Amino acid sequence: MLATMHKVKGLEWDAVLLPGLTEGFLPIVHATLPEEIEEERRLLYVALTRAREQLELSCASHSDKGHNNEPSRFLNQIVPRKNLSTTAMARTRSAYSIGDRVLSTAFGMGRVTEVGTTEMKVDFGGSYGVKTWSLADRDLSKL
Repeated sequence: MLATMHKVKGLEWDAVLLPGLTEGFLPIVHATLPEEIEEERRLLYVALTRAREQLELSCASHSDKGHNNEPSRFLNQIVPRKNLSTTAMARTRSAYSIGDRVLSTAFGMGRVTEVGTTEMKVDFGGSYGVKTWSLADRDLSKL
């Protein structure tokens, strides 16, 4: 189901994806007064709390017009700046389970052997062996 942040109050889903968390989009460029900024923050809070198990936050590093994007100022209040990247913001709850098959562009196919709150271990076998992987890293795809 696709829904806007304005329409999700009182609803919940197993997985929630929040793309486009960039300055100018959230808060929207037209929100300039303190109360307007706070309303934008409240909308994000509502959207963040709709996820039962998985929450994905993302922003693009460049717009379709080639402009550089900055992550939304609200993300610093959710995820420490050192953990932010423009390709993957954060996974607050893991989408991975022990035994899941995954694919890495660097190491090929692997299997999840351990899942923590911010990292997991993936066994790629052969000469690569077990690697520790950040849950926020988008180089890894679940198969």
